[in-house]
Amino acid sequence: MSRLMWLHDESLFLPADCQDNDLVVYIWDSHYVDQQQWSLKRQIFIYETLCQLPVHIFQGESCVVLTELCQQHDLNEIWVQQPLDPILQRLIDSVTTPVFKVTQVPYPQLFSHTSLKPSHRFHAYWKQVAPLLGLKKTDTKWH
Repeated sequence: MSRLMWLHDESLFLPADCQDNDLVVYIWDSHYVDQQQWSLKRQIFIYETLCQLPVHIFQGESCVVLTELCQQHDLNEIWVQQPLDPILQRLIDSVTTPVFKVTQVPYPQLFSHTSLKPSHRFHAYWKQVAPLLGLKKTDTKWH
């Protein structure tokens, strides 16, 4: 194994640079789930999504499980997508130790936000974004 790739609820997909020898894991941290107050439907959605991926699912406290996995597989690097949620960011920050390196990869973007003009209404925003996403205007409405 070269890296441990830690998936979380904001990154339920295989990273583009995932290699065959990477260990891809998801940790079902009950404390985090309770803190997020997810509905049963959300929990089922996450589980069913994970069942479609080649990922190992573990249950327990994130920091403890990650430390054990790194020791078992002799890994010193954890790859994780940088989250938007501050609660999840605090969880990831709490995992950082001198034993292994935690690399946070920025969230993949479809286009550069610097090319957009500020807009206060969704319609104005959508008029800028739709062509960047390859959507064509089929009628006078953009939705």
